[in-house]
Amino acid sequence: MCLPFCYPKKKGKHIGSPLSSLRWFYRQLIKVHIFVKSLNFVNISRQTISKIKQGANKMPLVKKIESEMSENDYLENELISDIKHEYINGYIYAMPGASENHGLILQNMSREIGNSLIKNKSPCNVLSSDMKVRINDKSTHYFYPDVVVFCDKHKHDTEYYKHSPIIIVEVLSKTTRKNDKTSKKLTYFNIPTLQEYVLIEQDTCEVEVFRKSESWKSSVYFLGDKITFDSINTTIPVEDIYYHVNNEDINAFLND
Repeated sequence: MCLPFCYPKKKGKHIGSPLSSLRWFYRQLIKVHIFVKSLNFVNISRQTISKIKQGANKMPLVKKIESEMSENDYLENELISDIKHEYINGYIYAMPGASENHGLILQNMSREIGNSLIKNKSPCNVLSSDMKVRINDKSTHYFYPDVVVFCDKHKHDTEYYKHSPIIIVEVLSKTTRKNDKTSKKLTYFNIPTLQEYVLIEQDTCEVEVFRKSESWKSSVYFLGDKITFDSINTTIPVEDIYYHVNNEDINAFLND
């Protein structure tokens, strides 16, 4: 059997001058190096994907995959993964699945903001939870906000992640509430372009807004209130955020 780097023969004898032989041998070394490197990459990728899937099977809790990963490996694996992961300090965290109420609130916010941007002929865009935000805050983070608004293009933006959000919206759940209201919130506040951070409850009708113009002071809104987003000149009634959502607060409000 002849390996990929066997020396060529003709009628049982090696051919070529000593110089050409050296050139041939050097080319084979390069091929072997590339071949071995590709095998290692495939093996690492398979191990990483296996760990990701193991973490996914243990949801609904947010699951840290116990294996440090480079930023490039994270981005490559995220393209082929069946579930989404956030990247924090070199580690990835499997994201929990969303409830129906969560999805409806996300849809309502995206629609209300999008319609306003069209009406105002704004240059801004609204994107939902499939778009990552890249943050450099002492270390690199990638998050998937539920709703995010961008106005200015960053030179390093790609079709899979952005750098310069002006509004970030997170819909709270039992598994994400603590993180969204503490460490993630503080990380978001360090984004230079961010103007408003919005937290929306799904089991009750309560919306909390943090504004950079008010030194990130919290303002809370309930059914019957209207929320103004100064950064995009948009006002949204709280009840529109909870359109078709099923919880006790909105049901009682609609029956009054």
